[in-house]
Amino acid sequence: MRLPSGDGIERGVVTSRWGDVSDEASEIRTEVSVPSANVVNRDTDTFGVEYVAEINGVRVVEAEKSGFRFDPRTTSVSLDAEMEHDAIRGWWGTHVENGEESSMRVKPRLRVDLPLSDLGVRVPSRETTVETDALGFLNDAGRRERSVMGRTFLAVDGIDAEWGEPDGGTTPVHVEARVENPTRVPVSFSDLVCDVRMNGVDVGGGETHDGFALGAGETETVEMTVNIEDDALPDWWRTHVENGEETEVVADVYGAVGVLGRRFRVPLISYTGAVETDVLT
Repeated sequence: MRLPSGDGIERGVVTSRWGDVSDEASEIRTEVSVPSANVVNRDTDTFGVEYVAEINGVRVVEAEKSGFRFDPRTTSVSLDAEMEHDAIRGWWGTHVENGEESSMRVKPRLRVDLPLSDLGVRVPSRETTVETDALGFLNDAGRRERSVMGRTFLAVDGIDAEWGEPDGGTTPVHVEARVENPTRVPVSFSDLVCDVRMNGVDVGGGETHDGFALGAGETETVEMTVNIEDDALPDWWRTHVENGEETEVVADVYGAVGVLGRRFRVPLISYTGAVETDVLT
């Protein structure tokens, strides 16, 4: 049975905020405003509240609590639930596939305790939109140069980066970089390597695999696929919540050099960007 709509129901309000954060989960503290007992028009004074939270249809939180008593006026009840960081694995792919846009929906339900049954009352859902531009700092980077002793020996004159298709284990980023050698001598590396960190957490990387060489004064478009590892996302999300839903993204590019059977990495260019969200706005 469902309660007919009324003023007391329509004024239902849902607010959420982050609570304690552990290695495994982040607490979400939610308050739900519920109608007074006279809206129900039944001989009852107790009720329970349950709710689920979903991001792009992926359920990330589920909670319920009972034993509340109706107040003569609107009652506000609090529920604490944990969002397991592992749930981010299921959400991230949908976020990328949807153009880095997500819908966060908190759906509460009021359960009125009656002598012979329960009465289900829908409280208005709360929905927010989450948008990011995680690759913008690469696409907007412009020209970058690498110099030694005041002389430029390598320059990257623009990057095109776009998401590939998530495969359930990694999310690829396809990168094309226009690389110049402004010197009068060839520049070569056995590979170009890129490492990506988000709030200091290693989340993935990539390399060219087929070597890199540029003659004097030459320009070449270098292609690389950088894979973001789904298994690294839960650790990143913990830091993202702890930092007020802010993340610093760092992409470091190295040149790999083989010397006497050993492989060394020479730092070339570093790119830094930011990702901000308002999941619980």
